[in-house]
Amino acid sequence: QDQHGAVFLFGLMCFFVSSILVVWLLFNTRGSVIVTSCLSICLLWMYCKASKIAAVLLPKKQASGRFNFNRIANVGYLMGDASGSL
Repeated sequence: QDQHGAVFLFGLMCFFVSSILVVWLLFNTRGSVIVTSCLSICLLWMYCKASKIAAVLLPKKQASGRFNFNRIANVGYLMGDASGSL
């Protein structure tokens, strides 16, 4: 999933860069500066929102499936078998 997020962000950056380049090719300087500033503000806003969402959704601490205590030598004792064999 990390790779999917990275590819999505790369695509989003390519979209914004291509949009800004097209604006600079087709419009005059004043219009290009206005559109570039608007797109830059939108990109910054999206980055701030994405970082807030990631801070809420991502776990603070990694959990592992290992048990470091209460190890049972034989599962048969847990199942009620007096001899300890299943």
